Amino acid sequence: MQGKQLRKLEVELWRAADQFRANRKLTASEYSMPVLGLMFSRHAYNRFQKVKIEVVKTLPSHPQRGKRPLTKKDVEGLCKVVTQAEIEAKDWSLSPGRYVGVDVATDEDFDYEERLNELHIELQGLNEEAITLARTISENYKDLAL
Repeated sequence: MQGKQLRKLEVELWRAADQFRANRKLTASEYSMPVLGLMFSRHAYNRFQKVKIEVVKTLPSHPQRGKRPLTKKDVEGLCKVVTQAEIEAKDWSLSPGRYVGVDVATDEDFDYEERLNELHIELQGLNEEAITLARTISENYKDLAL
C-alpha cells in the first residue's frame, strides 16, 4: 500500500469510526476500542516502516543488481497478510498476537502490575482524547455540510 492509498484508507477509517459512534450513541469506553484499533494500526505501520529500513540494510547485495526487494519472508513474525474472513473469525480483532507469533517469555524483574497501572492511566487519557477528537471530527464534518 502506497502513501496516498494509506492516507485515503486512514481518512476512510476515521470517517467510519466517527459514523460508528454517531449512529450507535456509544459511550466513550465502548467507542475507545475501534478508535484505539485505528491508532494501533497507524502505530504499527510507523513501527514497521522503521524496522523495514533496518531489515533492508541486512539484505544481501548483488554486484550488478544491487539489493533485492524486501519480501514477507524477510519479516516473518513481524507481519502477516490476512483475509477479511480471517479477521472476522478472530472477532474483528487486529491484535498482532492473534496473527503472528509472540514471545511468551516473562521477565521476573519487571513489575507488570505497575506497568499495567501506568497503561491504564494512559488509556484513560487516550479515551478522553478520543472523545475530544470525535467531537472535533464531528464538528468539522458538519462544517463541511457533506
